[in-house]
Parts: sequence; C-alpha cells; structure tokens
Amino acid sequence: YSNWKLERVKVSCTDFGDEGTTFEQIVENPSQTFRYDQSADQYIINANFKNETVGTCWRAKVTLDDNSAPMVSPIFKIAK
Repeated sequence: YSNWKLERVKVSCTDFGDEGTTFEQIVENPSQTFRYDQSADQYIINANFKNETVGTCWRAKVTLDDNSAPMVSPIFKIAK
C-alpha cells in the first residue's frame, strides 16, 4: 500500500460522536508503524497521542488505498 493514511479522530466521551479529525501521515513520523501480525491475525498501529489533553477520547482510523472499508480502533480515553 503506497497511498494510505492514519487519522486520529477525537470523539465525545459521552456519546462517542466524532468531534473532529487530526490527519497524520505515517511518513512524516517514522517512529509510527502500521503492520500486520500474522501470528495474532491483527493489524498493529503505533500512533502518537502524547500531546493530547488528559480526559479526551479518541480512536484511530486507517484507510488503505485498495478501496476497502477503513479500519477503526475502539474508543479510548487519555489517562496521563
């Protein structure tokens, strides 16, 4: 996949609706990787949420360039 993207999507912590999207290209941050773990049959994303506010809720979204549906993570809340 040569033209794909990782998005950090801020969501409401009460109704889980999208509040906005922060687009982040993997190539701009080489410490982030998106890979497939064949033994666990899952994709793994290392996304950077270090600068986000404690108490905010987020999910990660990966869109590949093969016209497949985006992959979306569960919603999580920044704790510290």
